[in-house]
Amino acid sequence: MTTFRTRVALGSVALAGLLAASFVARTARADDVSGAANAFSRAQKAELSGDYADAAELYELADGLAPAPEALRSALRARVSAGQLELAAVHAEELQQRYASDAKSMDLATSTLDEAAKKLMRFEIDCKPTVCTILVDGAAADADAKETHIVYLAPGKHDVAAGFGKTRTESQSAEGAAGYRGTLSFDAPPEPAPSVDLAATGSALGSVEGDQGVGRAKGLSPWFFAGGAVATVGLGAVTLWSGLDVLSAHNAYEKNQTTQGYNDGKSKETRTNVLIGATAVVGVATGVIAFFTDWGGKHDAAAAASPGIHATAGVTRNSAAFIVGGVY
Repeated sequence: MTTFRTRVALGSVALAGLLAASFVARTARADDVSGAANAFSRAQKAELSGDYADAAELYELADGLAPAPEALRSALRARVSAGQLELAAVHAEELQQRYASDAKSMDLATSTLDEAAKKLMRFEIDCKPTVCTILVDGAAADADAKETHIVYLAPGKHDVAAGFGKTRTESQSAEGAAGYRGTLSFDAPPEPAPSVDLAATGSALGSVEGDQGVGRAKGLSPWFFAGGAVATVGLGAVTLWSGLDVLSAHNAYEKNQTTQGYNDGKSKETRTNVLIGATAVVGVATGVIAFFTDWGGKHDAAAAASPGIHATAGVTRNSAAFIVGGVY
């Protein structure tokens, strides 16, 4: 019965977690769609007032919140109207990748890329071994970190660099005429060496020199392990006695099945289960302490001046004794 109830409880908790996660996901999606609709409406107003650059940014925001071909097509047109064919061509590439089955998107993307091929250079940029951002002539060309970037540049010479987190690569030259198609590749630079605080280092060295001969230990004293071991033995002895007490109560109940006897047996069983758990926890903790204990004898001098500990545990069928003594 206990196992069945436990399974039911765990199942209920898991179901509640799944329902909560589903609700949060639906709420997040609803917020994104609402935000996208708001950004799209603001973009239309900006476009009507002739502010095409701001309109393009708002259309791009709407597409980022809730991707849709209408938002991306509108962003492309706004970039063209703002005289930013380089960015419009990037949107055209995205339209081709995302909406290959949408006729409107493909027609707009094709016409835009045909125009870009006549006026711009196209570069495909790879980042290794991880994602990066791209900077052209010191300005961000694509703030999204990706493994592969497509950028369109005006004919001529440009300096292109990649950003890997907080580090930045050396610039590479991107040069060509209209219609040129090239490739660039960037490898993540090594992480910069950690800075050294000379003042702190000198202080640490001075501390080490001043401590020569003291014989500090690098690990925990064996006395910590001894204490844990004593506690584990003691709890184990009490747990053993409690288990024997449960058996005794069970035998008594079999001979005389009364409500009082049943309740008494259940109470002793609960006590034993708690003691078993406590013994296991203390035993595991003692094992962890053993891993970090300095067994090299560096605490011998301190041990000579420290109090000693001894433990005695005795068990009978009806009682248990656990004695900890100190020697000074």
